[in-house]
Amino acid sequence: MEQIDPIYFERSYYVAPDSGAEKGYALLLETMRREECLGIARIGMHRREHMLILRPSEGYLVAYTMFYANEVRPAPHLELTAEFSNKELSMATALIKGYEGDFDPKQFKDLYQERISKIIEAQVDNRIEMDPAHAIPTSGAPDLMEQIRLSLAQIESKKPDANPSKKPGRKALTVVKKKPQKVRA
Repeated sequence: MEQIDPIYFERSYYVAPDSGAEKGYALLLETMRREECLGIARIGMHRREHMLILRPSEGYLVAYTMFYANEVRPAPHLELTAEFSNKELSMATALIKGYEGDFDPKQFKDLYQERISKIIEAQVDNRIEMDPAHAIPTSGAPDLMEQIRLSLAQIESKKPDANPSKKPGRKALTVVKKKPQKVRA
């Protein structure tokens, strides 16, 4: 594993055996663990071919899809010509040793995700309860014709009656013709 630069790792997947293949899986896992080796393969996945590294872990195999060499950009060339005194190096070493410790992924949290969750929770906690009169019924389909009739009745009740002498149901149409305007060139 130390021969592979982590820059080539794309994604990781847990590998589980099919039903009936548990013994072969366990044998491969134990052999790879004892020999401290990895498996390298090519697989077709997500409509393309991938290079794959198979690594034994505690009780299961992990597969890593890998970037091909031409998919990884070369590192920029940096010319570092700085020189350090022994005192500077010992101070930097002491600083790094002060932060030394075992890696525990649980100590790292996605702060952005936590903030988003807090905002959502605050909005849910402070939501305004809907008036039951405006609630949508949860059982049965509403009577569409009744809803249309009520909406039309509401519209009719808001219309002002402009000419009470006219019979209801008859509408007058007035056509206005505009005279063409002369345009000067």
